Amino acid sequence: DLAELTDIMTAGSRFYESEETYLVNDMSLLVTETRYTEDLAMKVAIETEGVEACLTNQDSGFGLYNDYREVGVIEGHLWIEERDLCILTEVDQSEAFASVIALRNTLFAIGVGLALIATLAAILIARNITEPVQKLVQGTQEIGQGNLDHHIVVSSRDEIGHLADAFNEMTAERKKADRVLRDSQQLLEKTFSSLKEAVLIIDASSGLIVSCNPSVSEVFGYDEEEIHGRSTEFLHIDKVTYDHFMWELMPVLDSGDAFHSEFQMQRKSGDVFFSEITVTEIRNGNGERQSLVYVIRDITDRKQAESELRLLDKVFGNTIEGIVITDSLANIITVNEAFTDITGYTQEDVVGKNPRLLKSDYHSPEFYKKMWDDLLTDGQWHGELRNRRK
Repeated sequence: DLAELTDIMTAGSRFYESEETYLVNDMSLLVTETRYTEDLAMKVAIETEGVEACLTNQDSGFGLYNDYREVGVIEGHLWIEERDLCILTEVDQSEAFASVIALRNTLFAIGVGLALIATLAAILIARNITEPVQKLVQGTQEIGQGNLDHHIVVSSRDEIGHLADAFNEMTAERKKADRVLRDSQQLLEKTFSSLKEAVLIIDASSGLIVSCNPSVSEVFGYDEEEIHGRSTEFLHIDKVTYDHFMWELMPVLDSGDAFHSEFQMQRKSGDVFFSEITVTEIRNGNGERQSLVYVIRDITDRKQAESELRLLDKVFGNTIEGIVITDSLANIITVNEAFTDITGYTQEDVVGKNPRLLKSDYHSPEFYKKMWDDLLTDGQWHGELRNRRK
């Protein structure tokens, strides 16, 4: 539902007035409405540096560029591999760097002020400046070490006090930016947790499971604690099947493609089921394979339906009774070979036509009316008809 997706995207933290989050698919099409657009989802391609980087690298990242409005923005993006979607969060540079610009102006003012203060007596400098500067240095060290809750307390209202205020404001802005990133991460985690498919994150170097979503329990019957730190071999029927799976998997990943296949796997109960497996890789900044993402779907019902359809197709094709299948408007969709043998009409003769072409004029209009009334009322009709061959 595009409207629901748009609501989710626009329900962000909004620590910035200009902040917006939206989704773009692998064809650069806008999937959700942005804050500044209306009724453009799935109609307009977004061709910005951020979208190009996300679709090309299929990874997370950030950048500075002009957005689709030709407005300079600071942006963070994340590639959602299993949905072939890119989520982007953008904030206007003019707003994001407002505190930095203010700090630059403040530093310039401080430089001018310090040149004037240099003429004051050394005692006044030591008493009124040294202590606030020490607090400022200590505060910047705390902030530099990641303690964003630290507040620089300088009581003086001179340039040092203003500088301390500027650092405090900058720290507050940094905390807001961190919250935006955390909110985006939480959104991705919720999406990860809500998937019906079982998702496994595998460490590429050790081949061990490092994370999974709740659907693993639904598909395989294992709790997260039971599969954490284990190879995926125990999810396969036996070692031979596992070795065959890996033999098919690794050449595909080494070629840079995603792996997609169907395999029989095994639940905790010992039950064997058909699965559809997609495996993609995540590489680090050096291009080294870091993780593998397994997406596993239980296709037992689909396989059962396919088997039943094959059986029905055999019955349809081999029965000696003529069978005609129509749509709800009584237009013929298909016929079997027995129909052709009996009537002389081939499938090409009758597809798209009404069964009345077999009408022999032996039966009265009342007869056909009752037949159709029974069909529409009871869903079936049984009786004898005199029809006409080709």
